[in-house]
Amino acid sequence: MSKLIVCTSGLEPDRKRDLQRHTPTLNIEVVPDLTPECTVRSLLTRRFSDPRPPAPLTVRAACVPPAPPQHLVADTVLSEKYLAAVTWRIPVVSYEWVEASLTNGEPIDEEEYLLRPLHRLVICLSGLSFSTADRHSIEALVQREGGAYSASLDRHCTHLVTDSASGDKYMKCCAESTLQHVRIVTPAWLADSIARGACANGNDFAVRAPPPSSGMRAAAPAPLDAVFGPRLCAQAVPQLFLSDCVL
Repeated sequence: MSKLIVCTSGLEPDRKRDLQRHTPTLNIEVVPDLTPECTVRSLLTRRFSDPRPPAPLTVRAACVPPAPPQHLVADTVLSEKYLAAVTWRIPVVSYEWVEASLTNGEPIDEEEYLLRPLHRLVICLSGLSFSTADRHSIEALVQREGGAYSASLDRHCTHLVTDSASGDKYMKCCAESTLQHVRIVTPAWLADSIARGACANGNDFAVRAPPPSSGMRAAAPAPLDAVFGPRLCAQAVPQLFLSDCVL
């Protein structure tokens, strides 16, 4: 049987070492890059709200090589490797898949161990359009999909979901250095991540205020029903799009 090629992202050093140690048992090969020949489009590392012009994105080879890794063992949904794996429909699994495979004596089916779309994310909401009922529903959705909900904006938050470039939380997020890592995104980011079963790229849903000198007013937010409709909130855990990969 040919070796299973895997790559890692966001794992603790001790887990990386354990994975390397178990490669003979599982007949796997751990590679450092998601693909041996191609790399992915690099992400903007600057804050979304930074008023300076963004640095140009570096685009390297955008092809899928002949033998890409067949699994990404990850503990984050925010890395370049994760986004590339989602694009190329490579299953993204938790380290528990490795442990279960060791118990089984060989790699097992990945479906039960696919990383949830909001894995380890901490979501905070801001905006008058979020009613109390909305917030409770979204909190349940976030927890169901592997994340945590925070009513207050603090350094533990990873995302601020807001319907406009205004409000106390938005201004605090832009002003305080301890919150520079927080991604400011629209409600559509959250809905898209949940619907697709994979964390969406925050760059595509970033909240940006119009330039002060433009005289433009921020666009009115879309009604929440158009973003978080009853169907999305009531549905069972969505079928993860990676689960139908043929390995």
